[in-house]
Amino acid sequence: MLTIKNGGKYYYVEGDDCYIIYSLLHYKIKNDRCYFRKRYLEKVLKTLDTHRINHILKNELKYIYNNYDYYLEEGKQKYLFDTYLSQIKNKMNQYVGMREFNHILREIKRYIYE
Repeated sequence: MLTIKNGGKYYYVEGDDCYIIYSLLHYKIKNDRCYFRKRYLEKVLKTLDTHRINHILKNELKYIYNNYDYYLEEGKQKYLFDTYLSQIKNKMNQYVGMREFNHILREIKRYIYE
């Protein structure tokens, strides 16, 4: 069950819940937490409801679904993939430069769409 906590001016989720929020809403993970402003709470809740993910806010159970584990795994995979791609981009920029990097990306794209 995803737990949304009140952090003053922000709400936040932590631990494994971060991967779900990252996957669905693209909020950054920092120090094992995802923060979002209070004005975005409705957007977060609506997204969780749409994907039928159990969640708790202020110690109240919100909706009884069972998709938490599915979106947790999906979120972890997306986060690892995006992190890996970012690392590749940084290394390619460091070693081959932008022109060569763009050429390599075009070749990968051509390979994918053949």
